[in-house]
Amino acid sequence: MNYEFRGLPLHILLVQAVVVTLPVAALCTVATTLWPAVRRRPGLATPALHLPGLALVFITQRAGEWLLLRVV
Repeated sequence: MNYEFRGLPLHILLVQAVVVTLPVAALCTVATTLWPAVRRRPGLATPALHLPGLALVFITQRAGEWLLLRVV
């Protein structure tokens, strides 16, 4: 698979997505656990952040391996 977007290695963009998505999902989890008023509100928002974040980790790893083979 070609991991490029308009000539830019996709790994760079995917890393930024992981760096933003996973801490936000973790903060949602902590807020849901510690703050009773928040328990009723998030609904599916927390799992909706965790699952794509988890998938992005593996896609980012594959894109990084592809970039490593192209650079070296």
